[in-house]
Amino acid sequence: MSKPKTTKKPTPAAAPTPQNPADLDKVRDILFGSQSRDFDRRFARLEESVEREMKLLRDTFDRRFDALEAFVKEEHEALRKRLATETQKRSEEDTELASDLKNLRSTLSDTRTQLEEQLSESAGSLRNRILEQSKELSHDTQEKYDALAGRMDRSTSELRDEKADRHGLADLFESIAIHLRNGQATSTDV
Repeated sequence: MSKPKTTKKPTPAAAPTPQNPADLDKVRDILFGSQSRDFDRRFARLEESVEREMKLLRDTFDRRFDALEAFVKEEHEALRKRLATETQKRSEEDTELASDLKNLRSTLSDTRTQLEEQLSESAGSLRNRILEQSKELSHDTQEKYDALAGRMDRSTSELRDEKADRHGLADLFESIAIHLRNGQATSTDV
């Protein structure tokens, strides 16, 4: 089979393309005209406005950031100084407390030693006094015992003497009674 023949249609002539950018601007100017220039001016003003706002925001942000950074640095420095002061103060207080504790321990040790010495002396003195008082009491007791024994001996002796005298008195009274009986009998006889 044979192919049908196709006839070529003539193509219209292509529009000339501008080679130069200035030609492009002319074409654009012809097509869009003043609207394009107006948009360009508006975009330029908008870009300038955005750039100004961006610069203002950037400057404001930089100032605020610098102020914040300065504030943070000041606070950090103040906290560091306060911490250093507090650390030094605590260190001094710890040193002072350790010194006080050492002095207190030394004082307590000295006081304990003195109390032990006083207690030892007092105990020795008390033992000596008790011994002396015991000797005195023993001596007084011996003296009183001897005195009481002497008294008892004297009282016993006196009692014996008195007892003997009673016998003697009894004999005497008996002889008087006899004599009186005899004498009464004689006087009645008279």
